[in-house]
Amino acid sequence: MNDKHRQVLDLLNEDTRIPLERMAVMLGMDLKEVAEIIDTLEKDRVILCYRPVINWDKTERKLVEAMIEVKVT
Repeated sequence: MNDKHRQVLDLLNEDTRIPLERMAVMLGMDLKEVAEIIDTLEKDRVILCYRPVINWDKTERKLVEAMIEVKVT
């Protein structure tokens, strides 16, 4: 993985819906290069999936969330 790969990952981490054209302009790369980097990252399973971040407080859904710490010795 090189710096260009990391830059693409940083942008995707901020907004997975960013258009490739805009990403290319922001990174100073051409569209084909950005698309190839993303394809490589997906094939290498660095990018596993694209998921939304949901603000459950803005929905009608009743949700309880708990964090449990487990230590195995």
